[in-house]
Parts: sequence; structure tokens; C-alpha cells
Amino acid sequence: PERGDVVVFSQGRKDMIKRIVGLPGDRIRYEDKILYVNDKPMLQVFQDNVLQVHDQWKGWPFRRHVEHLDAKSHDILLRMDQDASHTAITYPYQSVTVPEDSYYVLGDNRDNSLDSRYWGFVKASTVQGRAFAIFTSIDWENHTLRWKRLFTGIS
Repeated sequence: PERGDVVVFSQGRKDMIKRIVGLPGDRIRYEDKILYVNDKPMLQVFQDNVLQVHDQWKGWPFRRHVEHLDAKSHDILLRMDQDASHTAITYPYQSVTVPEDSYYVLGDNRDNSLDSRYWGFVKASTVQGRAFAIFTSIDWENHTLRWKRLFTGIS
């Protein structure tokens, strides 16, 4: 896998899907909602304000940015309603060097994602493959499928 790829991997008994942002040997830091790779901030370009993304997050205002990781770019969401105390959260794996045979992964919904900031690295041996489409998407609040998201591509 390369930086920017979205991969499926095993995390305990669960299969997870996240974006690889750190490769073996990379120094990763996440500070004030900015990702740094080898001490270089990854460019985030503001796109628009999103007042509602999915039904389960009604009332959460987001900002949509395009983040650039090497030659790949993708959308990320950042919550606008969280004050400076939230952006200063110290995550257990906030500033680290990625070990050999491991990756550092982040969710694209940065303020609503359990990822490497919380539980550390993804072992290469647990990566099952690259994700390329959304197979299913569930609105857990209303217990319904989000039909518009089914089979849409992942970049």
C-alpha cells in the first residue's frame, strides 16, 4: 500500500477501513487538526461548510477540506463547533515514528474517527486489501440503508 490508499484491515475481531497516511519509518504528528508527515504539514484546502453529513450527525457543522498526501488528494471533514480545547487533545499516538512492517491510518472524518491516534499502528500482515467502493452504508440512528452511498467509489 501507498500513502493515501484506503485499506481494509483487521483490528482485533473487526474489519476496519481507513486511509494510510504513514509508511514505515515516517514521523507522524497530528496537531491542531493538521497532519504532519516527516515534519511537513499536509496541505488542507478549504472547500465548503457542510451543515449535515449523515442523519446520525444532525446538527454537527463540518468544514470540508481537500487534503494532499504526496500526489494523492482526498476530502476530509473537520468539526467547526469544537473549541480550541478539543483541537489541543493529546492522543496516545499523536507524535510517533511508524515501525517497520506497520502503517499509520486516519479516518477522513477526523473528529469522529477511532484510528491510529487512539490505538496505534496497523501491522502490514493485517491489511486485507485496498478499498475501492462502498459496499454498504447504514444510518444507525434510523436503522436504514443510505442508498445514495451504496457502490460509490472511494478515492
